[in-house]
Amino acid sequence: MMSCLEGVQYKMTIGFVDVKLAAESDNNYSIAKNLTRLGRFSKNAIDHSNPEACLSMPSIGRTTIFYLTKLMSDGLYLMMELATLAMPSSLSNLTQYHIQLDDVVKVLTIFEQHCKVVSHDELEVLTTRKRPISSD
Repeated sequence: MMSCLEGVQYKMTIGFVDVKLAAESDNNYSIAKNLTRLGRFSKNAIDHSNPEACLSMPSIGRTTIFYLTKLMSDGLYLMMELATLAMPSSLSNLTQYHIQLDDVVKVLTIFEQHCKVVSHDELEVLTTRKRPISSD
């Protein structure tokens, strides 16, 4: 969980990280279950902490995928993939980061633009759009 700290208290949750071993990369059920869980965490963070959007990062082995969850319309929470980064396996592959630097900058820019507290006027609109999660 990633949260903003204001003084000594947590202000709001802005993201979630889920890390799995590389052995889990072939288990599609586990991957889908964890992605659904991250989506629910992000939806709850948007509903309770009132950020404009929430960042989710499932990491399986050396691959990390960045998702942004945002409340788009009445009860419609959109979870979109921003980028996929493959971490280098050794020091000799460290130059791989240079190739992926554009994706890192893109994720950071989107994070700064969207994962922030909404204004008071926007909060009133967002409050009417929020919907509870089904109990199934």
